[in-house]
This record gives sequence, C-alpha cells and structure tokens, in this order.
Amino acid sequence: MKRILFYSFMALFLGVILLPNLVFPGVPRALFNQLPFGWWHFLGRNLPELTMNWTLVATGCLCSVFAVAAGHWLMKGIWLQAQSLRRKDLTAGPWRWKWTLGLYAAIWLLFAIAFGAAGVFRQSTWLIQEEGPWYHSRSSTHIRLLQADAAIEQMILETGGDVEKARGAWLAERGRGGGFFEEFTVVFYGDRQGVVRDYVIIPRNPELGVRGLFCASSSNRSDTIRPISELSATLATLEGKYSGKP
Repeated sequence: MKRILFYSFMALFLGVILLPNLVFPGVPRALFNQLPFGWWHFLGRNLPELTMNWTLVATGCLCSVFAVAAGHWLMKGIWLQAQSLRRKDLTAGPWRWKWTLGLYAAIWLLFAIAFGAAGVFRQSTWLIQEEGPWYHSRSSTHIRLLQADAAIEQMILETGGDVEKARGAWLAERGRGGGFFEEFTVVFYGDRQGVVRDYVIIPRNPELGVRGLFCASSSNRSDTIRPISELSATLATLEGKYSGKP
C-alpha cells in the first residue's frame, strides 16, 4: 500500500511538472520550466564565479569543533543529571557523540530552512511588487545576429554600397524603434572611395553581450559569428586596416 501511494505521488508530481510543458505554449510553459529547476541554472551560472576564502573556511571548521565539543560537554552534564533522578534500572547509558553531532546538524538544517524561507518571502514580495512582465521571450543570440547581418547586407545593396548612406539607413531604422535595430550597434568600414567593405555588429543589450557573441563581416575571414573575446582584436585590426595604419 505504501509503495502504491509513493508511486502515485511521484506520478502526480511529474505530471504537474511535465504536463504544462506539453500543453501550454509561451509564458506558462516558460514559468513551469524555470520555477522548479531555475535554481540549477542559477548555480550553473554563479558557481564558476565563486572564490573560496580558505581562511574563513578554516575558522568556521575550528569554531565548529569547539562548538561541538562544548555542546557535547554541556549535554553530557545535563544527561547525567537527568539520569541521576531516574531509577537505576531505567538508565539509558552515557550521552553519545552521535547525538551531539545530530543536534549540531539539526541546527544547521534549521538555519538552512530559515534562510530559504526568507529568500522565498523576499523573492515573492519582489514578484508581487514588480510592475513589468515576469518573463521575456528571447530568441538565440546567434539567430538575432544572423538576422541583423542579413538586414545590413540588404541595406548595403539598397544604398549602392555607400558607407555614409548605409550608416544613415541603419540609424534611421533604429530611430523608428522595434526589432533588432535597437539591440545592436553597427560599425561600418569603407575604403577610400566610400564603399562599405567590412562591418561589425555589437550587441547593445547586456543579456546578449553576456552570451559572448558578435558578428563581423570582413574580407579576410569567412566566419561571421565570433566569440565576444575577439571583439577588441577585431576592431583594432579593422581600424588599422582602414585608417592606413599597420
């Protein structure tokens, strides 16, 4: 009977988690994806950035040893006093170390529960007071860069390759707002005749920039989508190429 109840509960739990992903599109599906497992993505993003303070760790371990030893001594004395008031045939033996360690672990467990409850309360309060949407659907950075690259190529064709006209067309589209025109900054490079030869697409949105991609169309390389770590070197190379410097 217990196994049936356990398996029924697990099936119900998995159904609650997985069914919305199959039935509901858009925001409900995203919320059900992020709420149960969002902590895993949070740890994946932040754990690599953590640094260990070994001095603080050693201090904590040393204090824990003294706290456990002092707690064991105190509980042992209280236990002996309690045993002396009972009948000799009902004594339960001396106080054990595993009981002290269990109490110490229980204190840390209560601390973790209180810490987690405070975090849930704080985040719930923040979500209730948040006036904007809880979720923003966003496409892949790679796809958005390719879309912007295609739009620039079209502008270059429509403006006859003139670098000033292409730059003006891009700024005009950004001024109208909407789409990926507001998501990127474009740097055009032209030759001495004012013809566009190369350009660089740089994400303006911090979320896109953190993902580590930018787009560069240059005659000496075939790969357009590159990691953000190459941005400075790419700009320096193009600046030197079109300013007449080596």
